[in-house]
Amino acid sequence: MQNIMLKNFGIILTGRPYGVQIYSELQKEYDNATEVEFDFSGVASLGSSFGEEVIVPFAKKQGNKITIKSAIGPVRSCIQLIAKDFGLMIDFK
Repeated sequence: MQNIMLKNFGIILTGRPYGVQIYSELQKEYDNATEVEFDFSGVASLGSSFGEEVIVPFAKKQGNKITIKSAIGPVRSCIQLIAKDFGLMIDFK
């Protein structure tokens, strides 16, 4: 499993355009990975539009499942809403 440290892209992750940009960067590096997990250590805020552009495509490649590490309360809540809207199964660690 490949670990993606999202704090490398900022502590506040918002905006659909920024999410599209980050997904494009991550896709180049992790496209051949069979499984990835997102580590939210150090991330203070997540916008749903950013999450939809980054988390959802990776989850869909993994059978609608994704592992999330170290998400604080507000970030976790946002991820749960995204999961509900897109029918994803989230494994929080």
